[in-house]
Amino acid sequence: MNENKKTTSKDNGTKRLWIPVVVMFSYCAAVAWLTWTESMFRNSAVLALGLLAVLLIWIWWTFASGLKRAAMGWSLGLGVACIGGVALILAKWVRYEGSADGSALPKLAWVWTATTDQRLEQSGAPQLEDRAAPESRDITEIPGLHLGSPQYLGPQRNGRIDGVTLASNWDARPPERLWSQPIGLGWSGFAVLGMRAVTQEQRGEEEWVSCYDLGNGKLLWVHSDRARFSEAMGSDGPRATPTISGARVVTMGATGILNCLNLKDGTLIWTRDVLTEHKQRNLEWGKAASPLILESEGLVVVTAGREGTPTVLTYRLDSGEPNWSWGGDAASYCSPIEASLLGVRQVISVNENTIVGLEPESGKELWVHRWPRGISDSTAKSGQPQIVGENRILLTASYGVGSLLIELSRDEQGAWKTSEAWRSKASMKTKFSSACVKENYAYGIDEGVFACQDLATGRRVWKGGRYGYGQNLLVGDHLLIQAENGSVVLVAADPAEHRELARFPALTGKTWNVPTLAGQFLLVRNDTEAACFRLPLEKTLVAE
Repeated sequence: MNENKKTTSKDNGTKRLWIPVVVMFSYCAAVAWLTWTESMFRNSAVLALGLLAVLLIWIWWTFASGLKRAAMGWSLGLGVACIGGVALILAKWVRYEGSADGSALPKLAWVWTATTDQRLEQSGAPQLEDRAAPESRDITEIPGLHLGSPQYLGPQRNGRIDGVTLASNWDARPPERLWSQPIGLGWSGFAVLGMRAVTQEQRGEEEWVSCYDLGNGKLLWVHSDRARFSEAMGSDGPRATPTISGARVVTMGATGILNCLNLKDGTLIWTRDVLTEHKQRNLEWGKAASPLILESEGLVVVTAGREGTPTVLTYRLDSGEPNWSWGGDAASYCSPIEASLLGVRQVISVNENTIVGLEPESGKELWVHRWPRGISDSTAKSGQPQIVGENRILLTASYGVGSLLIELSRDEQGAWKTSEAWRSKASMKTKFSSACVKENYAYGIDEGVFACQDLATGRRVWKGGRYGYGQNLLVGDHLLIQAENGSVVLVAADPAEHRELARFPALTGKTWNVPTLAGQFLLVRNDTEAACFRLPLEKTLVAE
């Protein structure tokens, strides 16, 4: 009788082997599904599901695998001790530092290691150089090479850098590091004019606009505001890239502080607190849209907050006095652009649920097209609109939104109309980055993997190269990619296939900032380090 009971108990334990098999099969299937669907939360979901699978298998092993009572007690005690120990370590000795990457995988650090703020404080305040005369390290040896990239994503705000042909054999002619140094928190890029490179960074409780010498990285001047934007997943600090116009630089801080500064020495010309003035709440991830300067009208174009009135607003460049505004939708994280469509110059703004074309002189609405946000109120539209031909605009986003090509037309009375050439949720799901357009193809980072999209159909042509949630620029026939892990990669802009040509480790750690290419000089940064590299050139086409 006892032998029968023992046999039955053993058989039951053996039969229950299906439980861990099902758990592991389900886990593998979930990982495969997350990979196949290109989930934006793939890494964090894989980690969470892996921990859940381990927990379920431990529960099975302890209570349903046929262990004897004593062994069951030991397994239960050891498991509880492990869970308690991990919880104690996480609570007492581990610090959460936001996302480790764009998939929301948590970044953890020991509490005794220094934060970025503490490292900067320990290194001491950087010494200011002569503000008026930045040192010229011999970096203009190519006659006529333009050292300007005065705004977000390059001179035209579309990620396209013309006039430079990069050499692709970096083994024979590797990029030269001119300088590197620590920098404050933030996801701002650099704006460059001549020898001055301007960015934004967080230093303690101060939000800095800082100007560095392009040739040697020395700090030329600083303007500071008492402000700090904090956000758990994306970390702290400013997000927008400065915009340079002649002798002035205009910046938007993460809390909505709009400054106009003298490019030569950083002195304040005027300032506005955009969100406070209009009694609007900040966006969840902070103000990230870079100011647009309309040279002909002498206006600065910015976006506001969540309320939607106003959504787009302007200030006089010379005085900071308010000018026209447009309302009707909450703002997004995209920066307004200036473009000519069907021969008509206009300001284009991608908002939370719409895209709109506005008359530069008056802000009059020319046309508006509905483009709803994605899966939640936290949907972040960050990808810049890309002009395709004379009447089409490519829009890209993540969070279940995907890409869209809209077409503009005008009837006999001159009224504007919009229509959709195609809409795709399968391709060009840019998250923090923007697509680049060359001829009839778009190239960009599609949920962490580089991709090429046919603009005639919206279909993906190819996908290859896992660069994480980084950034990209189009430089002639090459794509210059700032990978999320800090590497810089050169890829052929070829619709036939993904072809990686060269790469080098430029930075270490999570890098979401947009790179800046001024001539052959590449400025890169993240929330801890900034660096400048001289890239090898094949030839230079100088435009007058």
